[in-house]
Amino acid sequence: MKTAFTIAVLATLGCAAPAVAQIPVQQAVVREALWYWEIGGNGFFTGNVDRRIAESVSLRVGGMFIPLTDDVVPWSTVALVNKLVGREGHYLEIGAGVAAFGGLSANPAETESWIGPTAAIGYRREVRHTILRVTFAPVFVHTDGRRWLPMVGFSAGRTFR
Repeated sequence: MKTAFTIAVLATLGCAAPAVAQIPVQQAVVREALWYWEIGGNGFFTGNVDRRIAESVSLRVGGMFIPLTDDVVPWSTVALVNKLVGREGHYLEIGAGVAAFGGLSANPAETESWIGPTAAIGYRREVRHTILRVTFAPVFVHTDGRRWLPMVGFSAGRTFR
């Protein structure tokens, strides 16, 4: 009887399910690079590249240069470091950086520019190869007096692995 019990225990252990540590875990795909257009936000209207530099930190660089008229050509650039809080494509995005704005003109008296700190807090949704963002992005502007300009930004673009 003792031998039969030993054989039964060994047979049961040999057929046991793998331990939890041995089961492969399916993780959410982290998109390493993003490209998107933003209307409003830190740069009024910009094309942006956002690259993960750590698991929950990204670096964003964007800009715009559009010759709308012959008089003054507006431009803007932004650079932010973002902290991403969340998982599975749903993120709270908190960022800080620098924004610069200006207008180029053939007449030097009409050419002006300013640079200042900016920030962003908002929601980022990454679905398959699509990114959607809504952010509140105050921009520090230097015109006539120093002040913060509250901006809301809407973004849509593509993600890359």
